[in-house]
Order: sequence, then structure tokens, then C-alpha cells
Amino acid sequence: MNKRKRNTVILFFIVIVLAVILVIINNRSMRGSSIVHKFAVSDTASITKIHLADKDGNSVLLERISQADWRLNGQYKASKPMIESLLSTAYNVEVQGVLQEAARETAIKRMAAKHNKIEIYQSAPKFKIFGIKFFIKERVTKSYYVGDATQDNVGTYMQLEGDDDVDITFVPGQNAFLTLRYSAREKDWRDHTIIAQTINDIKAVEVEIPDKPEESYVIEKIEERRYALTTKDGSSLSFDVDTFRILDFVSSFRKLNYEGLLNDLSPHKLDSILSTTPMFIITVTTNTDEEIKLKMFRRKSPYVRVDEVTGDELYWDLDRLYVLFNNGKDFALCQYFTFDKILRPLSWYDKENREMDYY
Repeated sequence: MNKRKRNTVILFFIVIVLAVILVIINNRSMRGSSIVHKFAVSDTASITKIHLADKDGNSVLLERISQADWRLNGQYKASKPMIESLLSTAYNVEVQGVLQEAARETAIKRMAAKHNKIEIYQSAPKFKIFGIKFFIKERVTKSYYVGDATQDNVGTYMQLEGDDDVDITFVPGQNAFLTLRYSAREKDWRDHTIIAQTINDIKAVEVEIPDKPEESYVIEKIEERRYALTTKDGSSLSFDVDTFRILDFVSSFRKLNYEGLLNDLSPHKLDSILSTTPMFIITVTTNTDEEIKLKMFRRKSPYVRVDEVTGDELYWDLDRLYVLFNNGKDFALCQYFTFDKILRPLSWYDKENREMDYY
């Protein structure tokens, strides 16, 4: 081997040795500075998916489909507030202290019986040298168990997978335990949107009022911002139509949300509600001929309420109602405050009618 080749080989080995030393120093430095932040993710923008599971068999997979939107279990839109809360927690969570041996054994037993596990996936390198990333791919970068709250309810027990220590964690500036933010129940992560169609997306709306069939009707688009209002049976209207109210009604499907998902109701209770006559059955047909059907049901008042005028006891809840949607797959509790703008009978479109509410 000539002198030039020998020098090249020596230089190559020196570079390799220096690189290994730098990686070791970098890793040690990171470990030394990350005790407080051992559960934290410094770059939440690089998170590609999050898997959550609990001891009750619940499981949630959250996948990023764009910078702002996430998909839940491959089929639903995930709730933005829940995602933002989890990402913020993942970024800010800190270790407040490490449990000593006696307390650790007790905490481990409790966490073995009840915990949530989180796995965070990132598009991350295997290692870095001089800031250069090597072997970038999607990999699990954090995996840990989340237990219950400390006695003062401001700390949360956590344990990194493979770690013997059990830590008390918190988010600086927040006096709250963190367990609920790691829920593995699908319904906690569902986006609350029932329907979100702009006026330009809607081709027709059919409104059926089973208790008052004479108040049922159909609204169909004639052209941009022009609609025809007809009775459901095709008979002629006996009043002058307020076209502004038609536009107001069709515009009201832009964003309708539910308050709480009730898919876990007992079959007996669900059947009892669905066997009653719906208040409204509304079918929205989009420009792509997709039909979105909503069935609204009255809710029995959960407390005693008396009519201020007549003194009679009110049987039905005046604040909330039930809605069946998503092709009958989902059942939810909703507020009249949100839905009253689409609960309109035919007579509401009469220019002379000043009655604004139906229920």
C-alpha cells in the first residue's frame, strides 16, 4: 500500500472514530438534559401517528393526513381540540419527581391493573452527525404508560416502556392530571360534526314532520342561490314565500355538531327512544347526489319543569334532543341552540308568519 492510500485509510478511520465519539457525546448529552423531559416530544410537527390503548380493550389509532387534520381509526375525522391538547401535552410534559422504591412498587401494581399506553411515531433519523440526519423513517420514538393521578390530583404517574422508574409528571402552569388526555376510547376522539355542507354544495333538502305531515316540504335548487319550495305531496302553496328564509335555512347546514355521542346506550334504552315518532326527518342531497339523512327525536326532560304560562309540567326537554345520523350508525345528544335553525315547518316560510321556532 503506497503512502497516499495509507493516509487516506488512516484519515477515513479517524473520521469514523470522531463520528462515533460525537454520537456518543450527543446521546449522553441528550440523556443528561432529558431527565425532566424524558416523556416529551420536542418536534410534534414530525409526529405521523399515535396509538393509544388501555386495559379495558379500547384502542385508538390517530394518523396525520395533513398538517392540521388527523384521521381516527382509519374512518373518522379526529377532534381538533383533542389532538391539540394531546400534542401540547406531549410537547410540554415534564417529570416532577421519581418515586422511591416502596412507593414505586405500589404504583407499578396499580398501573399493571389500570393504565393507558401511548406509542408515538415520528418521521425520525436513526442518528445525527453534525446536524445531518441518517436513516430517516417512521419509527416509534416514545412509548410509555400513563397511570392515574397523584393524591393531590395535580400530578400523573407515568413509566417509560422498559424503564424501572415510575415518574410523577405534570405540565407547567397547569394544575391538572393528564390521564384523560390519553384516552383510548374512540368516542372521545371523534370530531363532533354531524353535517357540514355549504349552501353551494346542496342540491335539495327534504323535510318530513311525521306528526304534522301538512308541514312537510321539499326545497330544490333551480340555479345558483335560487330555490323552489314545494309541499311534500306536490300541492300548491297558499302563501307568499319568503325567499330570504329559504336561503337562511339552506345555509344552516354549514356546521352542525353534536354535544355527546350515545352509541354506548343500552339496546333497550336506544330501542325505546327510536320507537317513538321522530320530530323531524331531514334528507340533504348534495350536488354529487349523496344523501345525508338526519332523524331528530324528542328527549324526555331529565328534571321537573313547569310552563310559566299554563303551570303545566313540561314532559319534553326544551334544551336538548336526540339525533340519529351517519346512515343510522351514530346516535347523539344535541342542543336546540344548534339545531333549531333547521327545525322549520312549511308555514315558517310564509312572509306573514313571524313565528321563529317549531318545537
